[in-house]
Amino acid sequence: MKKLFSVLCLLIFLTLPAIGAQADTWYVDGDVSSSGDGTSWAEAFKTIQEGIDAAATSGDEIWVKQGTYDISSAQIDVNKAVGIYGGFDGTETLRDERDWKNNVTTVDGWNSIYHCFYVTANATIDGFTITRGIANGSSHPDDKGGGIYLSSSSITIANCTIYNNRADYGGGGIYSYLYYPTITNCTFSDNTASEDGGGIYNSSSSPTITNCTFSDNIAYSYGGGIYNHYSHPTTTNCTFSENRGFHGGGIYNESADPTITNCSFKKNETTAANGGGIYNESADPTITNCTFSGNTADQYGGAIYNDSSSGPTITNCILWGDTAATSGPEIYDATGSSPIVTYCDVEGGYTGTGNIDEDPLFVDVTDPDPANWDLHLQSTSPCIDVGDNSAPWMPDEDFEGDLRKIDGDGDWDPVVDMGVDEYFAAMEILHKDGAIVSNNTGWDLTTPPYYAASNYAVDLEFDSDGTMVILHRQGALWWSDTGWVLDTPPYYPGNDYARALETMLWMTSEYYVILHKDGAIYSSESGWNLDTPPYYSGTEYARDIEITISAMQPFHPVNNILHKDGAIWNSDNGWNLATPPYYPGTDYAVDLEFKTGGYAILHREGAIWYSDTGWVLDTPPYYPGTDYAVDLELLGDGYTILHKEGAIYDSVDGWILSTPSYYPGSEWAVDLEVR
Repeated sequence: MKKLFSVLCLLIFLTLPAIGAQADTWYVDGDVSSSGDGTSWAEAFKTIQEGIDAAATSGDEIWVKQGTYDISSAQIDVNKAVGIYGGFDGTETLRDERDWKNNVTTVDGWNSIYHCFYVTANATIDGFTITRGIANGSSHPDDKGGGIYLSSSSITIANCTIYNNRADYGGGGIYSYLYYPTITNCTFSDNTASEDGGGIYNSSSSPTITNCTFSDNIAYSYGGGIYNHYSHPTTTNCTFSENRGFHGGGIYNESADPTITNCSFKKNETTAANGGGIYNESADPTITNCTFSGNTADQYGGAIYNDSSSGPTITNCILWGDTAATSGPEIYDATGSSPIVTYCDVEGGYTGTGNIDEDPLFVDVTDPDPANWDLHLQSTSPCIDVGDNSAPWMPDEDFEGDLRKIDGDGDWDPVVDMGVDEYFAAMEILHKDGAIVSNNTGWDLTTPPYYAASNYAVDLEFDSDGTMVILHRQGALWWSDTGWVLDTPPYYPGNDYARALETMLWMTSEYYVILHKDGAIYSSESGWNLDTPPYYSGTEYARDIEITISAMQPFHPVNNILHKDGAIWNSDNGWNLATPPYYPGTDYAVDLEFKTGGYAILHREGAIWYSDTGWVLDTPPYYPGTDYAVDLELLGDGYTILHKEGAIYDSVDGWILSTPSYYPGSEWAVDLEVR
């Protein structure tokens, strides 16, 4: 009886579905002469459809070798929740080993099929070029979605180029109906719709579209780049350039409330009517931190057109350099529309809180190809630090991944910029105990070297790749990526304490140089310099080292050492003993900085001596009410001075007295870095 029971249990177990069964991988290689069983590269299927058909209902992956797959006789039906990945060279054993950029994998419809992919499941399509689908059927769905037709699926489409597809009705590149697809890191170009949505047509669909480029797409009716109909997509970090539509060159929103963030609209146009960048019809989009430039409308609204039933919320945007033949070069509001436009730079002006009308000073918008336009802000842009930190749907990062709400104007008050770019200006103050305070991230109190086992910190540097390096007085170095360097010189130096640090990228090598108080130099490349001036100097102790490149061939690095009384020792030319500030009437020198045409020396009470123009004696911080000056940074034609208690004096903005680290809870400030 027990034996019979065991047999019955075994039979029941064998008939149960596997729980947590491992997904299978199916291999596709279009170059094989005939299909194998698809279980390895050596036995690969010849077509992608075979891989999908062989896969389980969900979870399996289809790996597709590089090459061109002719699907002119039949579309690819994706009816299972599988992952379809292109970009393999046919040797990989892990998906992460593929290179989809260089191993181009093309699905080509040869203008013979309605859709390259017809998707009805929550699948993944990743790493393909999808081209020449032609949805020219007489009725739904065969007149939509030449590249990809999505029906009731929350598919993920990533790392794809969707190029030169057509649709007689809508969605030359993609037609999306219902559900929540995710489209990431894709390029849509040269797709065409005879009516709406050259790149994408969203119908009652709410996709998430991120890091995508839309260029040269055409809709002969609405929405050259994207057409949103009763849809609520989220579009982030996308570029729309040279798309065309009868209305809405970049995007057309009809009865739709999309969220559009960190997107740039460059040189889109209407072929006959309104809304070069965006057209809103009965739509209430939220548009935040976007930049519009060079867009054109044949009638109204070079950047944005709002019809009588639309009420977009537009915040932290730049709208500059757009044109309209009739009226509204930037924003045109039809009677009855109710837009809310705040904290935007609008050429020609626009009523609203925080709005300005000033040239945003883009880095470069002169190239004939808008794909090459550089919409970064110059350091003097009026759009820096003047946005609204409470803007709806404001992103945490800008269009290229820099943090939003960065302190771009150096006043230690981080405020978001207008437009897609967040101007990067970082200031870090090093304190004696190793704590660091940043104008963007505040105090760092818990990470080494705040509680250092070594002596107090004296200098802060950033190497060529942005890695933070801190020098301590006895020569120990702390690297933010690798930690402490404790067992090599100059950690246990036989001479006086370390005073200054310089990092240098020369040719292909990165190295560092440490200056000690008595003038000895330790180089990570060449070791100690013990017998050459300024090791036995007749002047006061060494304060700072700066490395310059010799103008004499062969070009080489030159060490420049500042001493307390203002004398400078140059490793090429020796001592400078007779020129101010060698015998200054002010207190001792603390910092050396090089600039175009010479150098600058900071003295402890705040006076500055320029080698080309002499002393700056009568302006703050020469007679400061704060403690003594410790560090100088030269910024353009101006300068910034750090004082011991953390107060900063800027030659343009004056004193910065009330923000950290003016009253720090840690030891006194020793160094300032501006990046």
